[in-house]
Amino acid sequence: MKTRSILFLIIVLLAGIHSLAAQTGLSGSGAGKSSYEIALGNLQALRSRQVPMYFIPVATYAQAALSDEKQEIPANIRNNEFFIESVRLTNLAQEAFEYGDYDASVNYSAEALKYAQMSDEYVALQLKIKEANDAIAAARERLDWAESIDAAARYRDEMDRARGSLNEALAAQQAERWDDAINAASRVLVSLADVKEAPPVPVAVAPPPIVVTPPPVLPRSPAPAPVAPPPAAVITPPPVAVVPPPAAVITPPPVLPRNPAPVPVAAPPVEQPKPAKIPLPAMYTVRPWALSKDCFWNIAGRGWAYNDSTKWQVIYNANKAKLANPNNPDLLHADIVLDIPSIRGEVREGMWDPTKAYEPLGR
Repeated sequence: MKTRSILFLIIVLLAGIHSLAAQTGLSGSGAGKSSYEIALGNLQALRSRQVPMYFIPVATYAQAALSDEKQEIPANIRNNEFFIESVRLTNLAQEAFEYGDYDASVNYSAEALKYAQMSDEYVALQLKIKEANDAIAAARERLDWAESIDAAARYRDEMDRARGSLNEALAAQQAERWDDAINAASRVLVSLADVKEAPPVPVAVAPPPIVVTPPPVLPRSPAPAPVAPPPAAVITPPPVAVVPPPAAVITPPPVLPRNPAPVPVAAPPVEQPKPAKIPLPAMYTVRPWALSKDCFWNIAGRGWAYNDSTKWQVIYNANKAKLANPNNPDLLHADIVLDIPSIRGEVREGMWDPTKAYEPLGR
């Protein structure tokens, strides 16, 4: 009885240790399995082989876990009440084992296993809810932007499909059908991928006015003053002398100044057009993982793509048909040419060129 209890205790304690590593963002040789599945698998192997097992230190799991990359789990989800209780029961089971109380250790271990399974289920549910809420928020933001530029006037069918998909996502969210909500929200982004802002209306620039400068006006010479004729000879009988009257003086009329010539007005400066921005790439060829760590998450996070890794499903949904396994976004082979849809009306064209300095897409 004691031997079987000890063997079962070791299995459960190993499961509790693996749950601790998995929920703190680590994963070892059992990556992708829950703590409950690992414990049951070990127990079945023990029953079939009838071989003894030994304790594996926690440091060994942590050492192996650092070699794999796993989705980061927020602390408020990771340290849930089920996980904390599983850790507490695991510690009690180990203490009971060290004191030789094997039956109590088995009981504590069984309870720790139950709470570890509940913690795994809770974490998976909360991560799925967060993914659905983030997808709906991104879809709503994209649709609001399309409404702000009056996209319905030029993209009526796309806008109708996007509104319908968003309503489906909200209904699925209300019914707690999280996968359906994520898929419907992704269809909103796909429907609006080609929506762009209307090109600006060119502003006509008036030509500068032609200024005609009149020739200068030279002042006229004043009219010559009239010369009085010599006085006629008057025979004055002596001895009375007659004095002739003074000659009449004619004053010329004043010369009025002409209006001054108009001053030419300088033409306003012509604004030079700004250089065109390099369009973002519309296609990208997947490179080997060892060279560039290419996956949908990393590609969406690059500045020339979406500058936001959470938009990875837009690229994935647009290229499903090109994948060897369309239902597995983690299986992405090198040399596949991916389409990068537009999500904010940005201009995209051509293949990604590593020699070009693309301006990162704003968040």
